[in-house]
Amino acid sequence: MMMEYLLGIDIGTSGARAALVSASGEVIEACEISHGFEAPEVGWAEQNAEVYWSSFCEVVSTLLERSRIKAHKIVGLGISGLTPDCLPVNDRGDPLAPAILWLDRRAIKESEYLKSYLGEDEIVQLTGNGIDPYFGLVKLLWLKNNMGEIYEKSYKIVNVKDFIVGRLTGKFVSDYSDAALGGVAFDIKKRQWDAEILREIGLNIDKLPALYKSDEIVGSVTPEASHVTGIPPGIPVVAGAPDGFANLVSMGVVDVGDSGMSLGTSGVWGVAHKGDNFAREILTCPAASDPELLISFAALATSGGVYKWFKDNIATSETFLGNILHLEPYEIMNIQAETSPPGANGLILLPYFAGERTPIWDPLARGVVFGLSLTHTRGDLYRSVFEGIGYAFLDNWQVMEKTGIRLPKQVRLSGGGAKSKLLREILASVLGVPMVLLEDAGSAEVGDAFIAGKGVGVFESYDEIKKGVKIREEIEPDYSLNRFYKDIYTRIYKELYPALKKFFPGLVEIAAKV
Repeated sequence: MMMEYLLGIDIGTSGARAALVSASGEVIEACEISHGFEAPEVGWAEQNAEVYWSSFCEVVSTLLERSRIKAHKIVGLGISGLTPDCLPVNDRGDPLAPAILWLDRRAIKESEYLKSYLGEDEIVQLTGNGIDPYFGLVKLLWLKNNMGEIYEKSYKIVNVKDFIVGRLTGKFVSDYSDAALGGVAFDIKKRQWDAEILREIGLNIDKLPALYKSDEIVGSVTPEASHVTGIPPGIPVVAGAPDGFANLVSMGVVDVGDSGMSLGTSGVWGVAHKGDNFAREILTCPAASDPELLISFAALATSGGVYKWFKDNIATSETFLGNILHLEPYEIMNIQAETSPPGANGLILLPYFAGERTPIWDPLARGVVFGLSLTHTRGDLYRSVFEGIGYAFLDNWQVMEKTGIRLPKQVRLSGGGAKSKLLREILASVLGVPMVLLEDAGSAEVGDAFIAGKGVGVFESYDEIKKGVKIREEIEPDYSLNRFYKDIYTRIYKELYPALKKFFPGLVEIAAKV
C-alpha cells in the first residue's frame, strides 16, 4: 500500500514554513524561508503579494527536494497565513495593490466612523468582536475611500492565504475563522456575511469571498499551478485557516476547555468554548476544527518581541559572553533573570512596545518600565519582561472570565518563548493554571497538514490528532505566588495604563518629529 502524505504551508509575516506529514501524523520534513514587509508610512504595513507567491513556490520546492518524497504521494494540501489582510485581486488572481497587513493601522478614521455610525455594542453582538483598524473589513473601507479605482476594478478582496489558495485552484474563497477576523459584517452565529451591514457601509458583498469550513475541499491544484509549483495537478486543497488557528490544531486544541498559547514575537492565548456572550476587548472566532466551537483569544502585540528588544539593545555583554561560552544570549539572560526574586525587586513592565491589541486596543500605547532605582540589575529587568507578559495575559483573562469562559485545566505552549522554563513557571503562577510543554512544539504548517488530512479523509476526526500530541513537562502554579502576583496586578499593573494613556499620543508626536 502506498504511503500517503499531507502538505502544510504557513505564509507568515516574516517568512514561509512548510511541513510534510505522514498519514500516521509524523512530521517527515519541515523547512522555512524568510521574507518581510514594507512600511512606506508611519503605521502602515504592506507587501507585494507576489512575494508571498514566490515564497510559497520556493518553500514547497525546498521541502520536496529535502524530503525526497515523490510529489504524487501527496493526497492533500492545507494553507494558513498572516491575517487579517486586505488584498484586492482581479479575476485572474493578479494583485491590484499591495496587501494591507494585520499590523497596519492606517484605517483609524474608518474605524472611528464605523463605531459612531453602526454602534460598537451592536457589532460585538453580531460578530463577537469590536471595531478597530486591525479588522479586515475596516481596512477594506479604507481601500474604498482612498483607492476607489482599485476597489472598483477588484474581483475579490482576500487574505494572503486565500490569495495562495486562489492561485493554486482558481477559486478565491475563505474560511469562517478568517472571515471573523474581517469583523464588522460577519455574523458569527450564522457563519455568513451580513448583507444589510455591508450595504449600510457601502461595501459590495460580491467582492467578498464565499466561506467554507477550514477542512472543506474548495478545489484542486490546476495544471497551470502545478507547472509553477511542482505540486501534481488534481491534489485537493482545503479552505485553510489563520496561522494561529492552525497552530492550535497542531497542539490538539480542538475541544471545549482546550487551551493553547503561542509565545513568539507576539503572544497569543486561545481558549476553546461555546456560548454567545462576547466582549469587544478580546478576539472571538469559530475554531478551525469545528465552526460550532469558538476560540477566544488574548492577542498581545508583542511578547517575545520585547525580550528580543532587550537582547538587541541592552544585553550586549550577554551576547558577547554567549559567543565565548557557546550559549545563546537568551540563555544567559534567563540565568540572570533567575537571580531576581518574584516581583523583580519592585519593577513592573508594560509590554506595549508596538502598541497593543487585546484588551486595550491602543495603537499609540508604548512600553513602560516602572519603578527603576539605582539598586536594580539587568536580572531584574529581564524578569520584569516575563512578569509583564504574564500580567498582560492576566489582563485578558479578567475579560474572558466575565464572558463565562472557564479557566482551562492546562495551557499547551508553543513558540520560542516556551523554551524558557522560567517563563513557563512565571506564567503558571501569574495565571494560576498549569503550563504544558509538548514533545513537539506546535506549528501552523503542521496544523495545516492535519486540517488537510481531515478534509481528504486521512483522519476521521481531530481526536486522532489530539491523541498523538505528547506532553514533555507540566509546570504547576505556585499558589502562594499566584496570590502575590494578583496583588501586584490589581494594585499597580492594572492602574498604570489608565494613568498613562493620555501621555502616549504626545510621545508618538515627539518620535514622529525626530
